[in-house]
Amino acid sequence: MDSLGRTGAVTCWAVLVSLWLSTAVSAQPATRGLSAPQLDLSLTLLTDGSVDVRETITFDFREKTFTEVDREISLRRFDDVIDVRASMDGQVRIRRGRTLRVTWKFPKTIDRSRTFTLEYRAMGALALATGRASLEWFLLPSQHRYPIGQARVTWTVPKSAVRLGRPTVEDDRWSLESLADGWLATRANIGVNETAVLHDTFEMASLAVATPQWQVNEDYAEQMAPAFIIGAGTLFVMALGVVAMTMFRFYRPSVELETVIPASADSLPPALGTALLAPAPAVGGPQLQATLLDLARRNVLQIRDAHDGAADSTPSYEIAMHEPGPLRPHEEVLTDALWLHMKNGIIGLAAAQPLLLKALPAFRRAVRSELVQDGMVDADRQWAARAMNVSSAVVTALGLAGLLLFRVMFGHLGNLPLLLPASVVVAGVMFLIAGQSMSVWSQRGVSTAASWRARRTLLKGELRSSWDGKAGEMWWPAGAGFELAGKMLKVSRSAGEGQAVPAWLSHMDDPSAALATIIVATTVQPSSGGASGGGVSGGGSSGAH
Repeated sequence: MDSLGRTGAVTCWAVLVSLWLSTAVSAQPATRGLSAPQLDLSLTLLTDGSVDVRETITFDFREKTFTEVDREISLRRFDDVIDVRASMDGQVRIRRGRTLRVTWKFPKTIDRSRTFTLEYRAMGALALATGRASLEWFLLPSQHRYPIGQARVTWTVPKSAVRLGRPTVEDDRWSLESLADGWLATRANIGVNETAVLHDTFEMASLAVATPQWQVNEDYAEQMAPAFIIGAGTLFVMALGVVAMTMFRFYRPSVELETVIPASADSLPPALGTALLAPAPAVGGPQLQATLLDLARRNVLQIRDAHDGAADSTPSYEIAMHEPGPLRPHEEVLTDALWLHMKNGIIGLAAAQPLLLKALPAFRRAVRSELVQDGMVDADRQWAARAMNVSSAVVTALGLAGLLLFRVMFGHLGNLPLLLPASVVVAGVMFLIAGQSMSVWSQRGVSTAASWRARRTLLKGELRSSWDGKAGEMWWPAGAGFELAGKMLKVSRSAGEGQAVPAWLSHMDDPSAALATIIVATTVQPSSGGASGGGVSGGGSSGAH
């Protein structure tokens, strides 16, 4: 493809993208109280291919107070912007980066008009190809959330410039009038985000122009596009292959719950059984709450009313416990956290809550350790999942660093080079998904997890139909681990006074209210383990607030 063909293809894509963006943003409502009764744009082409620009816009500020006007211009199709001047009876701030951004600040204004002027020279505004010099320019900001009453555009060219055809505006609603050294375009009643593109072409020999650097970069980016695309695709396929091989290596058919016998209440401590439901041990507040209720069910500790002698005092509760004997390690973490702060074997429920939260990390480690000791965790699968998670962090960090580095090194070539580091970031996300979704359970762990999953399904079904609080009181601890304790309390209350709470809380003055308080007080934060193209000059955005 020759240079003209490449430039034409780039321009075609740029216009298509611009039209799509224009359609997308046109649905935005106009800024309330803001309108522009008059916009004047003067474009003067110089023989060196630069364009002198003067934008003048008058805003009407109504209905609300305005203090600032913004104008942003893309510099993608310019080599440079010089001689930038902005005027108004207020402060003006000019910032230059990948865009030229001008901000006018002024005193609070309402029910008044103000006029703003911006002047600059755009260097290297013409694209060159096969003896032609072409210009494409947005006549209005491509994003403006205000209507424009009247727009007037003058386009002036040097007398030496030889045109190859008549200049055109893509929108037929613009009225064109020839001038001695250019032309005039006008249009009234322009809606939000409506714009139009000016096209003009000249004999390159009639102007003293050289190929602009942005076009050189654009052509080079187009030549390098296959390399960037192939490189990004190769990295993506390699990452996909690593994930596929890992998942294939550790593939295990899922267990159908219909064929599984639901777990019995004492087959495992509820903290361990309910931690099996995720691909990796999920240990957090629900498991800690389940352990506390299970210890109360087994009378290792007692939850009881704390009477202070006042008849109308707010109900309060306390935990009483004799020096605990041998328990499971995760249970000892909980009892030790409470015992060290008990006075005469008693601690208030409110005082116990922060202690439980503080003990959660040690509790989590103990549960995970017991699952390993009980043969529920496959060491190889756990290593593979951990390797995927670590690889995800490393690869994602490298990809993000690459995005910054490539932006600095290859930013002049557009966004296409960013495909390479972006594919590295995508690879990191794929590794994360694989690591988080990979089951670490051994064959024994899988079958045990399936039985506890079946018990949860059965329990949820019973809560929707015929839950018997007395018959099912052994499942209160596990229900807390399943995060169903609140639902169980609600259903048991509706079944009648005798069904409200388990028998091991029946000694309390108001067992139902006490259990609700216990559930809330022992709920701590859960935590689980485990193609470069050219654009059209001008355009940008304009607005006020």
